[in-house]
Amino acid sequence: AGVDDFPALASGRCKEILHLMSQELDTIGTLCEQYTEVISHLHSAPRQEAVAALSEKEREADAVRIQRMQEELTNRRQYAAYMNLLFDGLQQSAKHVGELERMFDKEMDNLKQLVGSRTSVPKEQVYPRFDAL
Repeated sequence: AGVDDFPALASGRCKEILHLMSQELDTIGTLCEQYTEVISHLHSAPRQEAVAALSEKEREADAVRIQRMQEELTNRRQYAAYMNLLFDGLQQSAKHVGELERMFDKEMDNLKQLVGSRTSVPKEQVYPRFDAL
């Protein structure tokens, strides 16, 4: 058993979450593009001519479907914007975790140099450093 390397664990988790969020952002971006293409097609002139030939009830149902798709596209874009904000925040956090990890490693190296192979070290020298960790 040993002491868990929490800085490395935190760094690994940050990288993992950043990767997953990046994949989600790619997926939602593709989905928004697809929604946009479908909605553009639904408003195209050839389709509008076909819709004009439908009954009033069918045109209303078609308009409701188009409205629903537009609302879903808006929802997906809002989700993408929110995910981008979270992603940016997580990137900043990951940088901070990396800095803390480097500081931790440096302090551990300093402790190793201080203790070295000695069997006894004055507590006034060691305890403040452990407390700082």
